[in-house]
Amino acid sequence: MLAVDMGMYRVMKMWKTIVSYLPDWQVFIQAFIAFFIPYLISRLFNWIRTSEEEC
Repeated sequence: MLAVDMGMYRVMKMWKTIVSYLPDWQVFIQAFIAFFIPYLISRLFNWIRTSEEEC
């Protein structure tokens, strides 16, 4: 039983170490916005260009 507890302790310690290197959730939101807004702008201009070609 002690070996299982030590194994679980090592796993928890490993995950705490991995998570400590991850940035805060705000960084992920900022990255999403930084990539999503230019994508939306490019899709908007693509839609405008294709609608002008149809007329």
